[in-house]
Amino acid sequence: MGFNLTVSINLSPYCFQNNALLSDLESLLKKTGSLANNITLEVTESAIFHDFTRAQKLIDQLHIAGFQLWLISKSFQWRY
Repeated sequence: MGFNLTVSINLSPYCFQNNALLSDLESLLKKTGSLANNITLEVTESAIFHDFTRAQKLIDQLHIAGFQLWLISKSFQWRY
């Protein structure tokens, strides 16, 4: 009997800048049998604004792969 759990992972700016983030997450899904849509990735605004062009591309790739994304800010929260 399996459980359908949603897990949130808070990504530090360092993790978000890792070029292997998407492949590492996909590898983790494969090993665990989890689905990307059960994973919410929380990203701080500082991770996004460090390199906005790269961040935008990565956010799109993560979204296409099925991950839920939250932008965490001191002022607001935004879901993609």
